[in-house]
Amino acid sequence: MRRWSYLVIELTAREMSVRFSGSIGGLAWGLLTPLFQCAIFGVVFGLILRVPPPPDLPGGYPMFLLSGWLPWMAISESILSGSASVVQNSHLVKKMQFPAETLVISRILATLALEGAALLSLTLIAGLGYGIRPRPSYAVVAFLLQFLLLTGPVLALAAIAVFFRDVTQVLPSLLMAVLYLTPVLYPENQVPARLQPILAFSPFRDLLALFRAAFAGGVPPPAGRLALQAALFLLVAVAGLWFFRRSRPDFADLI
Repeated sequence: MRRWSYLVIELTAREMSVRFSGSIGGLAWGLLTPLFQCAIFGVVFGLILRVPPPPDLPGGYPMFLLSGWLPWMAISESILSGSASVVQNSHLVKKMQFPAETLVISRILATLALEGAALLSLTLIAGLGYGIRPRPSYAVVAFLLQFLLLTGPVLALAAIAVFFRDVTQVLPSLLMAVLYLTPVLYPENQVPARLQPILAFSPFRDLLALFRAAFAGGVPPPAGRLALQAALFLLVAVAGLWFFRRSRPDFADLI
């Protein structure tokens, strides 16, 4: 277990260093890129389409957008990067003693670390611009819930991608559809009443609300519902790890 943990830490650090190696901006690009994307969406949805923010959220639409978009970027990047991690590291996976799941876990952790750095910049914006103080307890729960939510599906997708390479081609389009079906760019109260029940099936709905409660002064989801989701995500994570390890013996012959 100690060797496994050490390997995850080492791979996570390597992933973060390799991701921006050779660029002048380095880690700063991990912060500037999502902020630039937020600026674009802010102009389109906030100024042109004039999407109103939730009435109980301080800071208006800019804070609503930033506190939802940064976690969503981490979710999207973790899924895309993690699902391709096994195929992209065939030289390691062919060593049967190598714990291939560490490749997936390290990709997720590296992305969440960059998300944390971006959210720290958000706390500065919230504090200086709107007088909003972050709530660390909500932030800790949000990151743990996000990790649980991602682990099982990304492990399963990484294993499936070894057998069907088309998975990595389909995921970007699928994530784009999920983005617009999830209250990332628009608040829930803008969804028509007949479509509101659809939001109940989104695994990202309460997670984004929790991040907005942690960093933008929003209202957190009910604690009971979060506990139920955490238990469900844990079960899915265990199932994803089981599926990944069951598929592991075939990896070396296919990559």
